[in-house]
Amino acid sequence: MDVMFVLIVTALAVLGLLATIGVVAIFLFGVGSSKKRKARRHAVLQDSCTRMKAVIAELLERVNELDQHSQFIDDQRVQSATRDRLAVAATDLVTVTDCLPTIEQLLVEKRYDDAADVLSASSRVIEKVMRIIGQVQAEPAIKALPDGVTLKLPKSQAASKKKQS
Repeated sequence: MDVMFVLIVTALAVLGLLATIGVVAIFLFGVGSSKKRKARRHAVLQDSCTRMKAVIAELLERVNELDQHSQFIDDQRVQSATRDRLAVAATDLVTVTDCLPTIEQLLVEKRYDDAADVLSASSRVIEKVMRIIGQVQAEPAIKALPDGVTLKLPKSQAASKKKQS
């Protein structure tokens, strides 16, 4: 019975030692992969912020272009509605632009969840702006003004053109 007791205690000690080694290995693996996961998440969020800057710049350019085109719409009611929608889009884009430094600061502070939340909200605003741009571009008055077409000039400019001819 003495030998059996020693064997059982020895087996339990070996199992306890192996379990301890396993827990330590899992902990070290978890800490190591956690650093990699955080670095990967930081890189993804930073890349998203950079891409958002480029998208905002393109959208601001497009809104400005559409606003310039809207000046030449004959129907004042349509022109006013178009300009109002473009003003909302421009205001939203400026708001998102103001959020970009906040996102970068959150990334520096390693507050990834907060940065992801602000990026997500900004993406929804950008989606709204893209819908507005799509609606404005779909209007017949804007469709009638393709990129290469000569636009009607205001009377003062038209008169000066005639004088030059």
